[in-house]
Amino acid sequence: MKLTGFGLSRLKPSNRQIRAVDLGSGDGRVVLAAVRSHPVVGFGFELNRWLVLYSKLEAWRTGLRTRATFKTGDIWKVPLSDFDVVYMFLGSEMMKDIERKLDSEVTGNQIVITNRFDLPRWKPRERMGLATLYLSSDQDHIIGGHVSRSNSSRKKE
Repeated sequence: MKLTGFGLSRLKPSNRQIRAVDLGSGDGRVVLAAVRSHPVVGFGFELNRWLVLYSKLEAWRTGLRTRATFKTGDIWKVPLSDFDVVYMFLGSEMMKDIERKLDSEVTGNQIVITNRFDLPRWKPRERMGLATLYLSSDQDHIIGGHVSRSNSSRKKE
């Protein structure tokens, strides 16, 4: 799945485990694809307990359960500062509120990827199809590849 590699493929090798989260993980396909193809530990949070159960079964069936964790949970209670990569495919009506959550919780060293709907005030760093990559600060020290240098993506000018 190309989308999972959009931000993850740009991470430079590190001596610590990269932690990625999918807010509203649905059936878990984004988390599973990420851990299958990148050296990350993935977490999915979803309100629908049946989708969480399905995701856990898929992680077990595919041998990824040690690197993919799924929990029934409210995305508004997930501490975003615990993760290096934050991915979300949420409705447009949620983007303003999720942006406020990001503003208050990101540590300055995170990649944020949205699918379909943009964050209202954050400046996109790069786009691929319907996905948008944001950086919570100048992240050239953790990102490799062809992404150009720039300062914070946090606020539009």
